[in-house]
Amino acid sequence: MLLCLIASCLVLLDAVSTALIPDSKESALKINPLSSPARIATIEAELDDLRNGRILQDDELREIILDGIRLSPIDARYYSALGIVDASSGDQDQAKQLFAHSLELLPTEIQALTHQLVYSVQEERFTDAVDHLELIARRWPKYWSDIAPALPVLLANEAAYQDVTTRFSAEPNLRRMLVDILSRSPETLGLAMNVLLEWDHAGISGISGDLNTVTRRLVGSGRPSEAFLLFNLTRDPSAPNGYVYNGNFEVEPSGNPFDWSWQSQAGADIRIVNRKTIRDASTTAEPASETGKALSIRFLDNPVRFDNVRQLTRLVAGNYTLSVTYSVSNLRTPKVLNLGIRCRGKGGILASVQFDTEVDEPTTLETNFTVPPIDCDLQQITIYNRNLTDSWKNRYSGTLFLHSVAITRPGV
Repeated sequence: MLLCLIASCLVLLDAVSTALIPDSKESALKINPLSSPARIATIEAELDDLRNGRILQDDELREIILDGIRLSPIDARYYSALGIVDASSGDQDQAKQLFAHSLELLPTEIQALTHQLVYSVQEERFTDAVDHLELIARRWPKYWSDIAPALPVLLANEAAYQDVTTRFSAEPNLRRMLVDILSRSPETLGLAMNVLLEWDHAGISGISGDLNTVTRRLVGSGRPSEAFLLFNLTRDPSAPNGYVYNGNFEVEPSGNPFDWSWQSQAGADIRIVNRKTIRDASTTAEPASETGKALSIRFLDNPVRFDNVRQLTRLVAGNYTLSVTYSVSNLRTPKVLNLGIRCRGKGGILASVQFDTEVDEPTTLETNFTVPPIDCDLQQITIYNRNLTDSWKNRYSGTLFLHSVAITRPGV
């Protein structure tokens, strides 16, 4: 009976101390000195203070850690914590031994892994460093961003670079993690681009999402030339070449900013359709020989502020012609729909065409425009309307079919 009472008390103490951990780690440890979660939480709080620059009370924290080791000698976390204390005190050799022992007990202990990664890079033990890097990515994704500072040095070594790109190419999640962390910093954004080009050249499939991420970040970082180069070197070869990518809508959009893109929008249904769909939907049938695809924008009898379908392109300064072929089916637009091209980030329209709601057959519109020599590194093609209020009287209905969009340069 006495043993049962003691056991019950220990369970209760552990439950109470665990419940107190989020609010008062030291109180939790005092209530139950045998509680490993409370002790670890207290140690972590002290180490967080250390990382934030507070002067560490070595003796007190060491005693808490050593008590933990005496009570639970196979808990790898205590050895890592002691290693962090030693490292902060300048005893790197002792810290390395403690981290190594921690990994012997638990090969995935995160504090030991991250510190051993840093030591491996500093000592140019790059194979070990890549081992630690891969293990952190697989086991501890929430700590992945913490290792970013080590990557430029590690990947500057050619053998380590090849090892990392080969290992991380094997799985979509690993590829995404590597590309994401490299593309977040301007210093390593170029590395992300090189990694993707290498994977694309090696025929690694399923990297389009990663390509889109890096392309967008290159654009956002003011590096339009690199963004456009990355897109052109990895673009779908089945889409026709030209200043407008996929101008005939022959391939499904990839999500890249240099390809057609749109988002779901209330009041409109946007998709690529076969030309037969257009013939079936139109009041005036197209020639039976008409083949291919088109972009269908079907309005659902609602007020719509439209600036959704868009694509980036890169034109050098000079004169161009914008050409658009379209048809409609029962289209009603209280405000005119336009297709225009503007300098990215600028409000002014370089050129635009207006879609007529009364056309009886596929119609081609053309207009000339000039790209200025400055402040227009990238251009955006977009379909939009203007100055529309949300009044129920301003309802859009019917369908606009966009057959092709092209930009040509006179004399070229």
